[in-house]
Amino acid sequence: LDAQNQRAKFLQEIVDNIDNLSPKVEKEIMTLVYETYDKSYKGMLKEFKQADTTQEFETITKDIDVNPNILKRAVDNNISKLTLPSVLQKHRQEVIYQIQQELNIGLMQGDRYEKMTKRISERIGVSHNKAKNIARTETHRNVESGFMDCAEHIQDGLGGSDLIYAATWRTMKDERVRPNQRRKTKKGWVTRKSKNGANHQMMEGVTVKAGELFDLGGGVKAKAPSQSGVAAHDCNCRCFLEYNLMTVEEFAKATGKKVVDKSVAKSDESGIIRTEENLSELGKFKNKISADERMSKKYYTEVKEKFSHGKENAKKLFNKYVPDNSVADAEYIGTPCFKLDEKKIYMNYAADLKNDRGSCVTYFHEHGHLIDAMMGGVSKDERFLDILDSDRKNYVLSVGKANNLKTFPKVYKHISNELNDMRKHSAVSDILQGLTDGGIQGVAGHNTGYWINKDNITSEAFAHMFEAQFDEIRYKELEKVFPNALKYFEEKLKGVL
Repeated sequence: LDAQNQRAKFLQEIVDNIDNLSPKVEKEIMTLVYETYDKSYKGMLKEFKQADTTQEFETITKDIDVNPNILKRAVDNNISKLTLPSVLQKHRQEVIYQIQQELNIGLMQGDRYEKMTKRISERIGVSHNKAKNIARTETHRNVESGFMDCAEHIQDGLGGSDLIYAATWRTMKDERVRPNQRRKTKKGWVTRKSKNGANHQMMEGVTVKAGELFDLGGGVKAKAPSQSGVAAHDCNCRCFLEYNLMTVEEFAKATGKKVVDKSVAKSDESGIIRTEENLSELGKFKNKISADERMSKKYYTEVKEKFSHGKENAKKLFNKYVPDNSVADAEYIGTPCFKLDEKKIYMNYAADLKNDRGSCVTYFHEHGHLIDAMMGGVSKDERFLDILDSDRKNYVLSVGKANNLKTFPKVYKHISNELNDMRKHSAVSDILQGLTDGGIQGVAGHNTGYWINKDNITSEAFAHMFEAQFDEIRYKELEKVFPNALKYFEEKLKGVL
């Protein structure tokens, strides 16, 4: 090989053959963890529904389903600062490097193929075990993620009631539970204390409300086993959570903690003090709107249902910044609006219930403006405007290329014609109109003079993106046209919290 200058080519050929196997293996592992999450989530829901068929539980669970965005997040959990795809990629590179290294050494030393084969087999054996550990860890994490996400959704539905969906940490109760590690040595199996600081033995029996964090010690916290993002706690963990529906009294007995609920301001017979602090976000929201007698029963149910399916950071932001009595006039005749000088909303609940944009969309849109104002006008952000405009350019170019349209007027006209569904397109139509000075005129928008002030573009984009946090259909359209701006907006929300 050296004489013919073929050694490098031979090594590359080996790498190419090995590399071609990786996508198949990665696809199999990714499919496994997705399906595991899906089955765990739906399994939890099925068992909960079978456990009790009261009207209250039917209402809580009637629209619960696996959210695609949450499912995607299931493989994005960091372990040692790497997501699952990154871990698989890193592992692939390590395997290829190991094979290259052994072949190179063997060829340089003139080793026989049998000797090189043996050394490679030993290396690959170690890598195979590591791959099994990755699959085992990720599958276990997704089992627990599926259960927890569904349980958390159920707990949100219970907000404000005297029932709590509790999660209790359980270990396998054997000699392998951390901090002990059972290892095979030349003298047989021995049990050694782990050196990484993880101690899951102390977690046995610890109970929290579904969705709250378990304290694993050392500053590490997690909602469920294998979800801390710390390899010492997550890799090869076999712990699991046991779920139980408890009364507040049973929960207090199990945890020794005081339960929080706004409904009672003083201690009851059990000695539990109830305040706002530990209510679920849905529970806080229900307390916030329940005093509004102008809401019909149907509108109350619709707006509460919409909130329950919203994204967690948006829920927290609403409860943090929206004051009681945020709507000054709930029977307003005219275009719904938020008045900055009053920090009050003027809208019509009855009209919003039959909104062409979607039920209760106006409620969350105008509250988006209110939250923007309460945070000091965070939408007035030149970078936000630049990202919106960059997304607009990319979208226009992609539409032009896909439809072989050579000029902006033709592309704008094509896009305007496509934005014809009020339910789906009114938000992106409004923002695109502002960014193109009226060049794009879709199904909805402001008068062109409104956009002279560029702050109005980012203000409307903020409100549209906030409303979409509670509406999956509108979220998908914004994500399609303004992917980077939507991500930037959500990072803003996260940063504020």
